[in-house]
Amino acid sequence: MTKKKKGNIVPFPHLLERHLELALEAREKEDFETARNHFEQALKFKPDDVSAMFGLVVTYHDLRMFHEAEHLAEQMLTHGFGEYTDVLRLYVISLIQMEKYELVCEILTLFLQDKKQSFSVYSEFQDILQTCELLMESRQEQVTEDPLMVRMVEEKLDADPHYIDRLIVDLLEGDFDRQLQAIEQMKYIQHQKTINALIGFLVQPEADAVLQTFAISALKGLGVNETVKIHKRGKQMDLALSHVPDLELGLGEPERSVADLIAKKTYHEDPIFSSFALQLWLEFFYASYPFLPAIKRIEGWAAALHYATNRMLGRKTTKIGIAELYDIPSSTLGKCYKSLNDTLNLDKRMELDIHYSPDEGD
Repeated sequence: MTKKKKGNIVPFPHLLERHLELALEAREKEDFETARNHFEQALKFKPDDVSAMFGLVVTYHDLRMFHEAEHLAEQMLTHGFGEYTDVLRLYVISLIQMEKYELVCEILTLFLQDKKQSFSVYSEFQDILQTCELLMESRQEQVTEDPLMVRMVEEKLDADPHYIDRLIVDLLEGDFDRQLQAIEQMKYIQHQKTINALIGFLVQPEADAVLQTFAISALKGLGVNETVKIHKRGKQMDLALSHVPDLELGLGEPERSVADLIAKKTYHEDPIFSSFALQLWLEFFYASYPFLPAIKRIEGWAAALHYATNRMLGRKTTKIGIAELYDIPSSTLGKCYKSLNDTLNLDKRMELDIHYSPDEGD
């Protein structure tokens, strides 16, 4: 006999609890796909279980499935499931990740009109609103610049029927500057030949790693949401473009925290130093994406970046001294520096720099 669900009665309640337990265990191990599966299974037993819904939204965030997170958080808000401000926070983060800034501003403006909110909650969402307004302004500034490039590309396409083919040749055979210029123009050309060329560039083993990330961003801008293959620095993966964030916004978290820590440590003695470090960190970010290393302790990465920046600037430096500044073992700095060096070929680049000075005290 088939068992049926009646009203709020939950069949097999122990299976529901077991799925929640397994989901939490998987999250602790950072196995988010497994956690997602168990949360979704739990909701099949009890569709209105708040713990499963909240856990699934958080897990969607970990998997960068922001569309799914938005949809589920919106359902929770509509039906009053969970603590309102906690769910609203997740909902707003999902919208921001998908660049729905106008909607975020509209929602938070209405929310903040309720004077019953606590001071801490009000301050938090006020800060989010102000950040979102800045993002809107930044995007509007970008929009005012884009038409100039769009007009130039359109004029060249009208004047030369083979212009797309010329750009493709530059992309696949040109030097770094020609490839960069090709990508910058191709991101405004909604044509299958352009899309195919950019996708093909992602699997070229000799392609520059930073330019490959720019190509990913261009495909994202062209509205391509399919899964593509990428080969970068000996690594391969299938990349779902629908899950790629807006890379033109720069660093995400916790990468931004690494740059912030260096600025905090160096600003008073050398306000310009953090700018050089940020440029090197951005290069590493774009060269690594989407194979970004796990940043479990920002102090180790900040120290390694500090050390690398000093060396690139030709300054005598020691791992021990910088490790002490960030209160970490020098071995931790060494491991993170190895990742920077392997990706950016820092040692080789410094050998070619006439300003390079050997380390002391390593």
